[in-house]
Amino acid sequence: MAQSGCPGVKKDAWPELLGVPAKLARETIQKENRRLTNVPNVLNGSPVTLDLRCDRGTKLESLEIKHFVLVHGGSFGAWCWYETTTLLKETGYQVDAVDLTGSGAHYFDFNNIITFSKYVKPLTNFIENLPDGRKVILVGHDIGGNCVS
Repeated sequence: MAQSGCPGVKKDAWPELLGVPAKLARETIQKENRRLTNVPNVLNGSPVTLDLRCDRGTKLESLEIKHFVLVHGGSFGAWCWYETTTLLKETGYQVDAVDLTGSGAHYFDFNNIITFSKYVKPLTNFIENLPDGRKVILVGHDIGGNCVS
């Protein structure tokens, strides 16, 4: 069984785990995919701000980097990206969503998270283990934006 980053959970199983029938989730995402033809364009000067307007941006086909790393916001986990992950994968991109320390399926006693570097350790481990020269597009929501910057 391909792993999702959560022990015992098969890869891309989030729609079923969250109670959304897979077929309905897939149809909704496909409908949304037809509507959204542009990728969010990272604005100059800010590594964590995304331009989500659909009337401008870069066409998916023209992106040089084909690997997205998604980082959740506070009180969430990697699971919150299941729709975005599915949408990007169906468009041909590699996507990884990271659980930060104590979040999502990554259990850790919050009382023991005493530094920011400890909180972002799963993300830094992921980045450090990328193949040499591998470029990724980092996407962070909420405090995840602080983590990717």
